Amino acid sequence: MKLQVLAVAVAASFAFPLAAQAELNISGDVTVAYDSALNGGDGAISENGSEINFDGSSEVGGVTYMGHAELDFQGSRTSPKFEEVRVGAKGGFGEVWLGDVDNAVDQFDPDSNDIWLGGHSDAFGGHDNDNILYKNTVGAAEFALSHNPGYEETAIGARFGMGPVKVNLGYEDGVTTSAGPDESLLSYGVEGSFGDVTLSAEGNDDDKWGLNASYSAGNNTIWADYGDDGSNDVFGLGYRMSHGQMDYIVEYADDGTDDRTMAGMRYRF
Repeated sequence: MKLQVLAVAVAASFAFPLAAQAELNISGDVTVAYDSALNGGDGAISENGSEINFDGSSEVGGVTYMGHAELDFQGSRTSPKFEEVRVGAKGGFGEVWLGDVDNAVDQFDPDSNDIWLGGHSDAFGGHDNDNILYKNTVGAAEFALSHNPGYEETAIGARFGMGPVKVNLGYEDGVTTSAGPDESLLSYGVEGSFGDVTLSAEGNDDDKWGLNASYSAGNNTIWADYGDDGSNDVFGLGYRMSHGQMDYIVEYADDGTDDRTMAGMRYRF
């Protein structure tokens, strides 16, 4: 019995340092908003985009292993589903991800501040699910390579920093464009932060482009997006006021054929 107790104690002494390095972070938000597009266009209040994120990581021999999964309530309060499931590792070799992760071009594509609606146009054309991605940084330059075997898409992206301004370039092969499926796509973007103001522009050689601007003052942020989605001019406008973990949000968007307004609250944890 003493030998068994000693064996358990020795095993625990080896296992504890490894277990102590493992981390699990749980975050997410609960969102409820009025949406003018619901109820046949008469408007209604509904859950919108609530989610719980699970992020795990552990370090072994200088390599950090990571896993992410998102429990998404979008569209169903009674039947949420897991999305954005991916695993990865990072170290001196760079960063590798497998699963639902932004492709190499979308990694660096400028974002707008829209939460539910937006008038900006994403410049990338590939899928963000079931990818294998490699990412690294060399000096002021970031670059990424990705491949999606399910859609036979390959992407190369890079971003270069110059003071407060960052420029990104991307190439995708095997994506769908206005010319049809299995085409190539070149994209570009630039983003700059100047105090409380952030400006960005993005586009591609398929005649899609977008402009984004935001201004923050204290707990208040306003933003506007304008662009061309390839068929119509699109426009978006929004406002967010944060008080602790609560956000009060109002957004308006016009996609060229119809307009839509949303107003609600989002609690972040």
